[in-house]
Amino acid sequence: GSWRGTGGRMGLETCARQIHHRGRLDFLKLASDGRRVVTCSKIDKTAVVWKLGSRVDGEVLEVESVIKGLRASPAALGLDSRADVCVMVSEQGEGIAFSLRKGKVLFKFSLPGSGKQISVRHCGISREGDMIFVVRPIFNPSGGPVPPARLIKCDKSVQRWKSIDLASEVNALSLSDDGLLLLTAGGVSGCLVAIWDVVGLHVVARLGKSLEVHSTVRDVCLFGGNSGERFVLVGKANGELSVFEPVGI
Repeated sequence: GSWRGTGGRMGLETCARQIHHRGRLDFLKLASDGRRVVTCSKIDKTAVVWKLGSRVDGEVLEVESVIKGLRASPAALGLDSRADVCVMVSEQGEGIAFSLRKGKVLFKFSLPGSGKQISVRHCGISREGDMIFVVRPIFNPSGGPVPPARLIKCDKSVQRWKSIDLASEVNALSLSDDGLLLLTAGGVSGCLVAIWDVVGLHVVARLGKSLEVHSTVRDVCLFGGNSGERFVLVGKANGELSVFEPVGI
């Protein structure tokens, strides 16, 4: 249940040993302090919190806690270490929120339409602990048209929910380091990537041409330059990396 680096370095010479997941590892999130890693497996339906420590013979990544309780396989993993909240949620919308540092379950929840009405695609956590999900509705219980995707936000008290129908499916989702901006590849017409204000859940910038296909995007992230400017990096299935400089954010 530990990982040890040789010679005080973490590089190609390291040896990994890990016994807490039965089967493949599907999700991995790194805490902002760089001291903890959360892994999650669809096969054993658990999340494992690993903490980096130091010993005389080098660095060690040890299991700090194991979170269980999902009845179905997890479909997404979200983390914000400043809010001390990590969430794993199943495709059917059943979720568990737990404390990263204490390794204890904070609460369990069900997304609106959980069960057979939605399919969860992505999850993110803001610095305030708000949970953000992208789901694909299976059908509309009111009989109206079914949107390609829906953006759902829930506060950390699990009392206030907000839902927005999207124009297309979302292929990738990420939050800025400060937790104030949300990036989606897809979801908004006429652009490749949309940047959202997390608090108000409205679009503040659109990047890329409308002719570009968002389904080719595999990941997207926002990063800052040395002079305070911000850039959006978009990774595509064909190996191409595109860099955008959004205006006004």
